Amino acid sequence: MLASLVDRREPSRSRSTLNPDPAGTQALWRVVGEVAPPARRWRLPHGELATARGVLVMIAPFAGPLEEHDAERILEWVHRGNALLLLTSAGEALIDQAVPWDDHELLTRLGWDHVASAAEPTEGTADATTRMLGSEGAKDVDVAIPSPLFAGAAALASGGGVRVAPPRGAWAPLVTSAVGVRGWLGTHGRGQVVVLACPSIVENRRIDRAGNLSFVLALLERLRGAGPDGTAGEVLFDEAVHGHHELTPGTALPSGARRVVAAHLLLAALVYVVGRGRRLGPPLAEAGARSRSTVELAESMAALYRRADVRPEALAALARDFRASGARDVALEIALDRQLARRHVSARELVRLDRWMTEAQHRSQENRS
Repeated sequence: MLASLVDRREPSRSRSTLNPDPAGTQALWRVVGEVAPPARRWRLPHGELATARGVLVMIAPFAGPLEEHDAERILEWVHRGNALLLLTSAGEALIDQAVPWDDHELLTRLGWDHVASAAEPTEGTADATTRMLGSEGAKDVDVAIPSPLFAGAAALASGGGVRVAPPRGAWAPLVTSAVGVRGWLGTHGRGQVVVLACPSIVENRRIDRAGNLSFVLALLERLRGAGPDGTAGEVLFDEAVHGHHELTPGTALPSGARRVVAAHLLLAALVYVVGRGRRLGPPLAEAGARSRSTVELAESMAALYRRADVRPEALAALARDFRASGARDVALEIALDRQLARRHVSARELVRLDRWMTEAQHRSQENRS
């Protein structure tokens, strides 16, 4: 009981908008949803971006490396007049990163020949290359990062990092710091791309520091209107790169499991096709043919009854057997009384009454059981 009252869970380091821990970005998600709607979480494959319009926010590190075809789909979507805000972890401490970076495919296509090189420690800043950025001990290594989106001396507060080489092409510096440029603004077809090498500014523990929040909101507002028609689009926070996918059969099951399921379905279809129209189980024995003497006896008795015209007697016998069985059917009893009073019944009516009485007797037996 006492153990259940103590939260020993290791705080998640994912920068997902679903993460309320210090390294998460749930606070930014809530603020953007209130002051800059519409906003939603993107959990579909990147090939489905053609159905959306606006700015895609991708915050590293990802749950796994971004695939080549995903990077192509994203940049094709941007080229058509949308915007991409990529907060890359390429400028964070090398000890906290795997090489190549998760967003390496995107960075390469955007013009980076190599991702990062170690930066020399600056005055008043601890050796960022030997510290894990975003840890509790990194709170004292924040640096001021001015941006042209701010007026006056407003600045951002971010943890230390490493110098990021400039990209190829025409990119405008957007954020600068003591270790060089930390953010770039460029165009891609009819769309815009912003790459920030300081993703820690959007974390829950830093979003309210210095001018971080106002900078991000101003940047999103600018990118939302990047389309050719000038109208503002949606803010799409990419959760697919953090492993939060839409629960469809294609994403809920791994590729190996999907192959097994497909094989079972194919086998079931094959069994159905082969066994269609065939009896399952051992064959049933055919009913034995009636003997000729039995058939002749039934035919002769029927001819005798027709010649003697025993329909009234047959009706009386049926009525007697029905009442002796204890079955109750008011409508049937009324019909029997009328026929008995008339003393005349057709063969067809006699057969109908016989079936009616048989059904009534069966219902009576079922009710008693």
